[in-house]
Amino acid sequence: MARPRFSETAIARIGQAVRSGMVASGPLVKELELRLGERVGQPHAVACGNGTAALHASLAALHVAAGSAVITTAFSFVATASAIVHAGCVPLFCDIDDSFNLDSRRLDETIRAARAAGRNPAAVIFVHLYGNPTNVAEVAAVCARHGLPLIEDCAQAVGAMYSGRPVGAFGTIAAYSFYATKNVAAGEGGAVVTADASLAEHVRKFINHGKTAPYAHELVGYNYRMSDLHAALALDQLEHFETLFERRQANARTLREALRPHAAVSMPRVAAQAGHAYHQFTVVLSPERREALARHLAADQIQSAVIYPTPLPRLRCFATLPQSGGASFAVAEAASQGCLSLPVHSDLGPTEIDRIVGSLGRFFEGLGQDRQNRVI
Repeated sequence: MARPRFSETAIARIGQAVRSGMVASGPLVKELELRLGERVGQPHAVACGNGTAALHASLAALHVAAGSAVITTAFSFVATASAIVHAGCVPLFCDIDDSFNLDSRRLDETIRAARAAGRNPAAVIFVHLYGNPTNVAEVAAVCARHGLPLIEDCAQAVGAMYSGRPVGAFGTIAAYSFYATKNVAAGEGGAVVTADASLAEHVRKFINHGKTAPYAHELVGYNYRMSDLHAALALDQLEHFETLFERRQANARTLREALRPHAAVSMPRVAAQAGHAYHQFTVVLSPERREALARHLAADQIQSAVIYPTPLPRLRCFATLPQSGGASFAVAEAASQGCLSLPVHSDLGPTEIDRIVGSLGRFFEGLGQDRQNRVI
């Protein structure tokens, strides 16, 4: 499902950092911040230890008060919601639409219902799930209408575009992850990106124990710093990003074309104005066929993964939250029961892609489905 590769330059950079003695936050972290800001088109980027820390720091920079409600999607990795809890806030979950992203109509309803119940939301976190930025403009419009800051969770979306602009530029602030499986992989790492200098400065203090000068601490912060060792790997991925990204896109195109004729499978909707980053290539089937396809691929020694098997409000760690018991998350429930992600990463060569395509073809032909020239 993932196989990150690093150039000899990255290995040399790590060696240089080790020999220099500067293995904590140093010049490579600064360079990474500059390069990421340039890629996203935002003037301020602050590197940190991981994507969860980036979300936590974003909430802190927005001065979201402890006990406040923060609305987010019902379908994402656990960190999207756990960061809200780390900030002392309460996640309010909102259902998704057929793009598997936050439904803008339901978001508006969730905000109104929360306010009617005396729980004024303080912010919204929107996830570009699987690297698909569908509906970001609509969600941003809802947030603007209600006067709520929008945090973009771009953990899976480096390279994704919407209306010709990189994601991360639509909200008040954006959080990134450089975990080992991501489109920019560093083993661990993350970043916060924003156009607001004051937010960036607050993040920079928050991730470094609130430090403003040697042994001077303005606020109670955390140790969320990134090391130069991880920055060396992330920099290497950014420097080769166009090549790596095009390989990922080419693999996605091949998989889409192979699946196009088969009526038994679909994919989350991608908006016409959206440029999907394909962190994950996810298909949707009936639950029974999903399990059968996963077994079939495994027999052909091809990995697949259910990302994600449980909607966030149904996870045990969030079971005591006020909303978790009664709210409806029908689309997220259906997504969790039918989604299956296939290998699409940039290190897959033509031979491996042909193996995946051949295996998929044998599976769907075996279903006896009518072949239709159906766009998915």
